[in-house]
Amino acid sequence: MSHTCHAFDPVDSSFCRQRVTLDHAYCAEHKKCSYAGGCSNAPDLPTFLAPYEVKPTIRPSPHHEFVCPDHECSMRGCNYPREPETIWCKSHAPAAPLCAFSGCGQQAAGSSKYCDGHSCAAKNCGHHIAEVEGNRNTFCVRHTPYCAVPNCRYLPLPGRKHCGKHGCEVSRCDGPALRDNSKGLTLCEKHRCAVRKCGNSVDLANAFCANHRCNTNGCTLPATHPRGYCGTFGHGCSVPKCRLPAAHRADMCQDHILAKVRGEAAQAVKAEKDLRKQEAAWKAEKEAAKKAQLEAIKAKEEAAEQAIIEQLIDQMRIEEAVKQQVAREQAEKEAKIAAERQEKARLRMDADRREKARLQVEADRRERARLLMEAERREKERLQSEAKRREEERLQSEANRREKAHVQKEANRREEERLQSEAADEPLWEADEDYLSSSSGTTGSYHRPSHIANHPYLNLPRHIYTPLTGQGNTRRKTPEEVKLEEEIQVGRERLLKSLQSLQDDISFHYQNTEPRERERIFRIADAKDMEEIKKYDHDATIRLRNLRKQQQLLETGRPLY
Repeated sequence: MSHTCHAFDPVDSSFCRQRVTLDHAYCAEHKKCSYAGGCSNAPDLPTFLAPYEVKPTIRPSPHHEFVCPDHECSMRGCNYPREPETIWCKSHAPAAPLCAFSGCGQQAAGSSKYCDGHSCAAKNCGHHIAEVEGNRNTFCVRHTPYCAVPNCRYLPLPGRKHCGKHGCEVSRCDGPALRDNSKGLTLCEKHRCAVRKCGNSVDLANAFCANHRCNTNGCTLPATHPRGYCGTFGHGCSVPKCRLPAAHRADMCQDHILAKVRGEAAQAVKAEKDLRKQEAAWKAEKEAAKKAQLEAIKAKEEAAEQAIIEQLIDQMRIEEAVKQQVAREQAEKEAKIAAERQEKARLRMDADRREKARLQVEADRRERARLLMEAERREKERLQSEAKRREEERLQSEANRREKAHVQKEANRREEERLQSEAADEPLWEADEDYLSSSSGTTGSYHRPSHIANHPYLNLPRHIYTPLTGQGNTRRKTPEEVKLEEEIQVGRERLLKSLQSLQDDISFHYQNTEPRERERIFRIADAKDMEEIKKYDHDATIRLRNLRKQQQLLETGRPLY
């Protein structure tokens, strides 16, 4: 036996040189199927070769892959490995469409979407077969002849209306089977015994089975006794547990008739003996009665005496029981009185304890109320003193504020006088006469100036941007002043843009309005724009003036007036 692998590669005519185990003829590589989906089966190779056998030529795929028969391509003559989830290799799968039935990988038949095993057997029907229980179906849902029982998915037996579960077991019978039999037989009502809960079969000439039919030949009546005969006279022996037929014109069999005659004779002899015994017993009984009568009289007298004695004893027992009952009732009454006293004492103690607790709670509540009132009084006094202190501080701060306001007002007045004196030498902008005349008149045509957004008045006043002048000297601007002037200029440009956008919106909105009404609206809008610009310029002048005051105070140590 060789110790090398017996796998032969027909492509390069070479054998595998891998070592094998003693119990197999192929190496570990060729013992396993190389199916891509994963397979633990071995290829179609012999497990052992005798020393005199020639090494076989196995069929590897063109890719030198050894696969088991379960995973080879199903196309005849092709030994390529199958693709996962199919029975064809990659080259034959497109040329052979698979059956569309779920779980089937066979080739579809002809123009149908299903293979021969899953196509409906009806002519010109392209549907797949329906899944039924119990037997393989060859028709689709529409052509499948199901069992006549509702909701049954089994196929009927050949030539019948019902399946094997719901049809009668009798050959050539098409009736439905009854389900109330106890023996598991499926018989229809016609072939089933008429006895309830009996599932035995019957022939058409009788309504009862052999177990429930009379044993007399030709009788179709049911057996009414366990012995197997009906109640008809002469059919069966009337003796219980006897299964023999009755004698001619009799209700018992011959054995029981003979036994009955013998029994009657024996009973007559026995009756004669019993009569003699009864006479002897009557005489003995009469003598015993006399003796018993005498004994009864004697016993009666003794019983009367015994009754009197027992009556006296009972009277004594009753008196003793009455005394015991009275003593027991007295003891119970005393115990009840003692229990009531204890209960009253307990209730009185509970009431005293609750009263003490209530008084203590009331005292605690009053003490808390007193402490609360004392705390409220102290808090009220504290709040009053705090309010008085705040009022004094407010009056003091108000006096200080008024003093500062007076000083500030006096400083502002002096600053305005100085600015007015300085501005007297600077040229001021004069309003456009055409604009003033057109805006002030109430009659005539009004045309809104197109240069309103760039009007000279919309620029900042010159004295804002001119350096501070003194008695012949010039003060240089500080970086803070330059920054503030830039902010004021940027804000002014933003305001002009917003006003211009608002004017454009008004012009567009009222372009189809009556001319006089439109002129009036334009005048009002222009007046409002002028007011906003003047207000912004005034605020800017004040901001710049305050900044200069602060700078003057820091430089000279005295305020700027």
